Amino acid sequence: MFLAGSLLVPPGTVATHSSTALLPDLVMLQPFEFRLERKPGGVRWLRFSTVIANAGDGPFDVYGYEPTGAAVTSSSTLRVRQRLVEGIDASGARIWSEHDAIGSDGTPSTMYYSGDGHDHWHVLGLQKWTLAYEATPNSVLETGAKTGFCFWDNHDLGWGMPKEYSGTWACHLSADGTRVPMGQAVGWGDKYPATIAGQYIDITKYPYGNYCLTLTADPRGEFIEKSAANNTVRTLISIQSGGVTVLAASCGEPDTTAPATPSGLTASPADQKMILDWADNTERDLAGYRIYRDGGSLTTVSASSYTDTGLSNGTTYCYEVSAVDTSGNESERAGPACAIPSAAEGTDPAVIRVADLEGSAALKGKSGRWEALVTVTIRDGTGALVDGAAVTGQWTGAASGTVSGTTSGGTVTLSSGTLSGGTQATLSITNVSAPGMTYDAALNGDPDGDSDGTTITVPRG
Repeated sequence: MFLAGSLLVPPGTVATHSSTALLPDLVMLQPFEFRLERKPGGVRWLRFSTVIANAGDGPFDVYGYEPTGAAVTSSSTLRVRQRLVEGIDASGARIWSEHDAIGSDGTPSTMYYSGDGHDHWHVLGLQKWTLAYEATPNSVLETGAKTGFCFWDNHDLGWGMPKEYSGTWACHLSADGTRVPMGQAVGWGDKYPATIAGQYIDITKYPYGNYCLTLTADPRGEFIEKSAANNTVRTLISIQSGGVTVLAASCGEPDTTAPATPSGLTASPADQKMILDWADNTERDLAGYRIYRDGGSLTTVSASSYTDTGLSNGTTYCYEVSAVDTSGNESERAGPACAIPSAAEGTDPAVIRVADLEGSAALKGKSGRWEALVTVTIRDGTGALVDGAAVTGQWTGAASGTVSGTTSGGTVTLSSGTLSGGTQATLSITNVSAPGMTYDAALNGDPDGDSDGTTITVPRG
């Protein structure tokens, strides 16, 4: 099973390699062929292809053996030995040394047999994956599911080097039944495609956004190689409902990317005040919004609305709004939005209306259950927020039934309760009431346009 013309150190011998040995060099290439796979019950898998390549001076050559001396069977846990090329003899054959592969923690490297359709042997734990939020790339959220790797030459680096390890015999038991060889020639890699079993990370419970994916070859330092400095790569990816996009071949660097410019800025005049509203930004690292009046900085707020009071009726005021993230990056300004406060604008405090509907969805563990939530904003005819207003709504779609609540600070959040299925739920506001006030549904509206002010549909996400 080993390469023809090779001289072997007798089995069981552990040799010390020379300073001139032709060492391999395991290199973790950038992942590619990303895809978002949806499974029943709302499960989402992040899939991608990976390649560990040999960019060294000599082959990455290993074999597994039964440490007890017994015959190798599919239920055996084999120890792993690495072979290094020490030189070439007079006949042109390679001279090898052998080394038991042992991790930096003192744990021996092992091989196991997989009969899941692969029907061959794998080195355990030769690659590690971790997923983290972009803002905290070293705080691991999830690790990869694939833990075993069979090595042979199936990904050509284009160096013009000959293939040495064939998939027809590598990773299978030798003819004499004592060894399981595998390896990689110089200039070759081993590709694990995104479609193969176990080649995924479960991201069901995490929201869409930017993530840092870290891949490491030989994470426990089990094998001798020229350098471990190129064993790890990081990739910044954006995971959205429509798929996965690679943003950069690195992550964890200082954040210099500004948030998106806020959209949908409106300025609604009232008596001696201006009511500002705009759409929510979606950045995970959003810190808040800066409001500018007539070109000068006015204030910073965390919500996507603001009421500017103490103004002079009959005077034109113009507003701009920018978004700011936790690293201090500021977006371009939205606007200007200009209007003139007037006592004639919205003078009826006895009229009540829905001023905004904001929907969101929350996953409930990994079982596919979820919850639809709608935050309702209630204002009076002057634009002031109304406390103590009773809001009633009707759920349809994935949810059903009547729901109600009372505003505090002008808002109330209505829940569908836990849902076991479906892709979207719709809430229709059927009534709003408050002592001494009259509900006028014709005045309902939504400044960011994701509802008509009376009915909103919440997707599961």
